[in-house]
Amino acid sequence: MTLLELLVALTIMAISVALIYRAVGGSARGVAKLEQTQGVAMLAESLMDAFPMVDPG
Repeated sequence: MTLLELLVALTIMAISVALIYRAVGGSARGVAKLEQTQGVAMLAESLMDAFPMVDPG
């Protein structure tokens, strides 16, 4: 294996690792945002249950 082949292989590996790292980080942020949204939805639902609707008529 020549030095040029080694450099090309290392470059491809570095780019691949960077893309995988970015994808995993994006997934983790997405999960955190989803958990926050679910918490807010549960809070809103419990508040709506705590204050029953009054008939307007």
